[in-house]
Amino acid sequence: MLRSLRRYSIKAPFPTNTTGKGPAAFDKNMPSNVPLKAWERDGESKDHWFKRKHAHHHALQKERGKNDRRDFRKKKDEKPKDLKKLLHTLKPSPLVDYIYGTNSVLAALQSNKREFGSLNIHIPVTVSSTQLSTMGKYKEIKNLAKSMGIEIKEASKQDLNQLTNNGVHNGVVLESRKLDVPVIRKLGEEFTQEMFTYVNSANDYQSVYVDNKSVKGKKRFPLALYLDELTDPHNVGAIMRTAYFMGVDMIFLSERNCAPLGPVVDKVSAGAMEFMEIGYVNKPLDFVSKSSENGWAVFATDMPGTLNKKTSDVESFTIDDVKNTLNEKPTLLLIGSEGEGLRKTLIQRSDGTVGIYGGRKGMVDSLNVSVATGMILGLLLN
Repeated sequence: MLRSLRRYSIKAPFPTNTTGKGPAAFDKNMPSNVPLKAWERDGESKDHWFKRKHAHHHALQKERGKNDRRDFRKKKDEKPKDLKKLLHTLKPSPLVDYIYGTNSVLAALQSNKREFGSLNIHIPVTVSSTQLSTMGKYKEIKNLAKSMGIEIKEASKQDLNQLTNNGVHNGVVLESRKLDVPVIRKLGEEFTQEMFTYVNSANDYQSVYVDNKSVKGKKRFPLALYLDELTDPHNVGAIMRTAYFMGVDMIFLSERNCAPLGPVVDKVSAGAMEFMEIGYVNKPLDFVSKSSENGWAVFATDMPGTLNKKTSDVESFTIDDVKNTLNEKPTLLLIGSEGEGLRKTLIQRSDGTVGIYGGRKGMVDSLNVSVATGMILGLLLN
């Protein structure tokens, strides 16, 4: 059966156009006039024709690509340089103090203890009521700077933020040298109610003339503070502000482990740092001992009634006791650090401790060092 089927050709079951004998062809269904390709018409090979026809386009495209890459590399190389240059101009110099805030800048100009660079000022077009209240100080600062020959520059808010590490600058930043603070060896044996002396690191005696204050209508002897290892610049600045306001005659700071006398302290002190007599102490134990030998009364500030190893073997005095002493001789108050307080070795070299009592017992059993110092000074000098 299979062999018989192979003898006959397979035909379609429906009528078709191929009725003739022989193999069917597709030529009659294809267009007879086929258009020639461009390279066929020109008698050239396809590759040769494309190279001749579009070679200049390829050259232009290649050159354009080179230029684009060259421009990209140029921009890539130039951008970091511009950025570094910009950051270099805005980056604060470690050799310069950038005093900021209207009170601090005005105090620095008025005290004139430093060498100044330029005064950078930014006053926005729209200012708040708080800023308007200080516009008089802006004018005073500008006039004083002009009279001192200080260059005045207009700056953006971002520039001032960069110079002050985002401090509250009130739109004014003054470039200056760092404050020149002498290193003190001891307080001198020469003193009156109007003056006292100290010995610096070069063994030179320096005199300080004080502004006389009254305690219960009587003139008193000089009062100085020694700040031992206070690391928070806000506390140091707050103590300086209170001390200057209350009439303290000089402040000494431990040269090591104490907050630097920079723009932050200046700002918090509201400019008091510029007017205050200040000295560094690099040997606190010798400073306290030798000052005591030269006739100065030394009291360590502490909370009375706290029986601890530091103060249990040291006599405790009241504020009235210190007042009476201040009417007889110059007095040095020792202020301890925020966390640990005064070192035991310093307390043992003092004449005794003095402090304030709390009015309530509970979880809050102490005060911030700047607040406690302010209260002691208020009770002592009012």
